[in-house]
Amino acid sequence: MAEQASPVWWVELIKISPGLITAGLAVGLVVAYRKELGALIRHMTKFKALGIEAEFDARVMDNAIAAQGVLVSPDDKTGALKRLQFVSPLLRDTRILWVDDTPSTTRNERALLEDCGARVTSVTTSIAAENELRDNVFAMVITDLKREGKETEGLAACRTFPAPDLDMI
Repeated sequence: MAEQASPVWWVELIKISPGLITAGLAVGLVVAYRKELGALIRHMTKFKALGIEAEFDARVMDNAIAAQGVLVSPDDKTGALKRLQFVSPLLRDTRILWVDDTPSTTRNERALLEDCGARVTSVTTSIAAENELRDNVFAMVITDLKREGKETEGLAACRTFPAPDLDMI
């Protein structure tokens, strides 16, 4: 008479299956979101396990605040960092055109957007902005109002910018 195989290994497999499924899902998520996780890890200064608590580097925002010479409360800064972390994935690979005749004054703000993954192109004149808009597709244009010796050049230029080619988007 043939001896029947013991079902003990099936019982053990069933016992550990929730752990295997969880580990498989975790590996799948890490692989699927590796770019986003890499961006988060680059800005992380502290991490706690199990409860998953992370603290992010605020130096870029501190530089932007200091460059503008404004006072920002710790609560406002924390709130801004939380909102920035929330929208950061939306900014990844987003093309932004920044028009400012003194780009050195917005260097830190542009760095903050670039740290979120945005691709910022900086130009100093309305003509240069028009050329960029003809040659490239941008999701957003940021411009200062007073430029090129005119109080409202930023607004006036926006009215003359070429419309985006929707086929390119």
